[in-house]
Amino acid sequence: MLHRAPGFNITAIVWGPGDMAKAHNHDTWGLIGVFENEIQETRFRRLDDRSKPGYAELQVKGVLKNRAGMVSCLTPPDDDIHEMENVTDWDTVEIHVYGRDLAGLQRLHFDPAKKTTAFFASPKYDNC
Repeated sequence: MLHRAPGFNITAIVWGPGDMAKAHNHDTWGLIGVFENEIQETRFRRLDDRSKPGYAELQVKGVLKNRAGMVSCLTPPDDDIHEMENVTDWDTVEIHVYGRDLAGLQRLHFDPAKKTTAFFASPKYDNC
């Protein structure tokens, strides 16, 4: 389910057991509410000064178990890098609200172990 309106985006996401989104940013504010089950969210802090293209040094701020009724907030540029994983045996349902439509928006994937970044753009209706 997707609702598009000027200035924001609302999406329902279903994560199957084992589904994962590796470390990435959003480049917009966001609210992620867990509707059913739970999701593991790893939050990162960026330590480098962003001056070197393709490079990022990340530090884990925390690993959260977001359960039904909990909301995670993303606020760029300093608090919008995270990784999501359904570590349970059941589907997890979330509602995502973003300040911009993420489809086609150029954002960053991060590889914390290699300290690298790469640009990506989510295809239509893949807005997490």
